[in-house]
Amino acid sequence: MVYFDAAASAGITLIQEVELVSRGYNISNPLPPITRLEEKSQIKRCARLRRTIHRTSILLFSPYYRVYQSLKPFATTLDLDKYYDIYEISRTDLEDAELVANVEPAEIEDADTLQDLKLGLQKLHILRKLVLCTLLALDADGSKSDFRRWSIAVDMMSSITSLTARMILNIDEAMGEEEDFPSPPTPKVPLTPRRERTRSQMRQLGNLSQGIRGLQAKMRLLRDESDEAPERSDEVSESRTNLLAQYDSIGADLKGLIQEWEEGRAALATNLEKKDHGRSLSTTSNALPASPTSSLSGPTAAGGSPQDALQALNGFSKPPRSRSSTMTSSSSEETFEAVGLPRQRSTLTRAERIARTKEDRVRQTIVKEKANANTHMLKELETVIKLRLRGRTT
Repeated sequence: MVYFDAAASAGITLIQEVELVSRGYNISNPLPPITRLEEKSQIKRCARLRRTIHRTSILLFSPYYRVYQSLKPFATTLDLDKYYDIYEISRTDLEDAELVANVEPAEIEDADTLQDLKLGLQKLHILRKLVLCTLLALDADGSKSDFRRWSIAVDMMSSITSLTARMILNIDEAMGEEEDFPSPPTPKVPLTPRRERTRSQMRQLGNLSQGIRGLQAKMRLLRDESDEAPERSDEVSESRTNLLAQYDSIGADLKGLIQEWEEGRAALATNLEKKDHGRSLSTTSNALPASPTSSLSGPTAAGGSPQDALQALNGFSKPPRSRSSTMTSSSSEETFEAVGLPRQRSTLTRAERIARTKEDRVRQTIVKEKANANTHMLKELETVIKLRLRGRTT
């Protein structure tokens, strides 16, 4: 049972740490109240681990309660009540245990928040305490009736122990999938460049995960040796050498992790740049005009010959079109009517209006600076073209 508590606690801690890091918090001791923070969010990480812990609690409710009900008739009533008081089991806990054992798994299938997971583990802990109280209250007087009572108890505890062991394996498997980054299996068909880059990125993440686990193991070893160092006063020099060697090994692992991280980040940045470049090329090709220029001597996107485009760039505008070409064929006048709606009053407070005004001013300043930069660039280009034309004429 201790192993189940350790596995479930490790799973809950992992979920809490992932949720905290995803919200920008640092992992500290004690952890911030992520249970209250999670209530305001619809996104839940570690979904498979959550479902595994939740289903484990549900599947263990009924077996533990059946063991409790089967062993209760063999227990001494006075001793059982005494153990209830020792382990702080109230009548409300007994009623809740009966309700939980009769609940169908489908009724609470979606209860996978951290608060629900902790509540489920707490109810399972109460059921386990009930089983413990009945075992302690079993009568043993050395008669033949003891054989029947304790045979039933041993058989039931053996079956519930094997079931709990399977649940521990399920939790460990789900935690391993959350912590590890296994490389995808080698396909039988050739991979596309995109899938090959994805496989390479997963391998780099797996290497980082393995390096971090190795670093944690060395940290535990260093802690144990540091605790034992004061007790071995006769081996001070040897203990100091071992501690320094452990520190040097940890430093080498940290440097290797940093190098692995830099390589992975560089590869990821390269892949993202290639993807963005491909998207920009496809967007540009879709945004081109329907009749692109075939050569410098042909028509341009601005209309007309290359000489007309050069004149437009230098500031010489084309002759205006005739007014008759812009007028519509219909000479009749058109009248448009509109209905003016009453102006709605703003619901913003004075501080919100001031903040919005400041944001608008900053936005207008940025737009103006960009426009001025474009204007300056066009003027410089125009000046360069004029100087080139003058140099050719002279």
